[in-house]
Amino acid sequence: MVVVIGECLWDQYIQRPGIVDYEAPGGRGLNIAINLHTQKIPVTFIGNDLGYDEVGKTIKQCLDRLDLAWTCNLDPNIKTPVCEVWVDDRKISFRPNYKQLSFSFKTILDSICEQKEKVYVVWAGYNRDVRTWIKSHQAILDDFGCFLISHDYQNISDGFIENNLIVLSLAEHEEMDAAKVEFLRKKYLLSCNETLLVVTHGKHGVYLFLNSEIKHFESIAEKDENLLYTIGCGDVFLASFIAKLHQGWGVQEAIHYGQQMAYSKLKFKGSYFV
Repeated sequence: MVVVIGECLWDQYIQRPGIVDYEAPGGRGLNIAINLHTQKIPVTFIGNDLGYDEVGKTIKQCLDRLDLAWTCNLDPNIKTPVCEVWVDDRKISFRPNYKQLSFSFKTILDSICEQKEKVYVVWAGYNRDVRTWIKSHQAILDDFGCFLISHDYQNISDGFIENNLIVLSLAEHEEMDAAKVEFLRKKYLLSCNETLLVVTHGKHGVYLFLNSEIKHFESIAEKDENLLYTIGCGDVFLASFIAKLHQGWGVQEAIHYGQQMAYSKLKFKGSYFV
């Protein structure tokens, strides 16, 4: 079983002002949960509160049709969060119309504790309240299996991770140079003997920090010009990577599979396969 905690919102892909090219339920957490579900992995998704408005109801209908186990409270006093995804010459910018996402922490804990088997717990969100809650419940969460984190590395607090598998994303314009390697080692590896670190780097491939070694997996999409959307590829990679670990594959084999699935996604709109 995999429990995913993360964002649930409405994504609007915009290429020209006033023109919505594509829209669908989204958010990193929901994207990962749907991709796990389509790969036949038992998954429960716990998302932020949604408004009891037309957008919130549409998201609920979409998830009900997918037959995905999910929990997002509907609150008539809030608006469902919307994120505008602007795509211009493959440069992507996100414009969320919300400042904070609210979660039901009791729902999170109840959903994890009711599982009768070992659980992978995946946090895939940006909300600082969730981060604080997770830190205060780290001992409980550790009892239920691996705790995986998908997040930009700059925003994770020092000392937050222990004995976990971490998947981080590095922006393509940033270099994986000696200084960056040393930074990652100090922040995530030196004080955590059992931590495994995977860093995705867009078209530059994937880096695996394992013990004292770093292994680089070259991108399989670097020379392909017939690609449409990079949006959501990181979510597809992480879900596919988790899926194969859940099925007992080795870490390196799971990375290769994640890269293949992310490459397949590059030719399609949206952030997940349905």
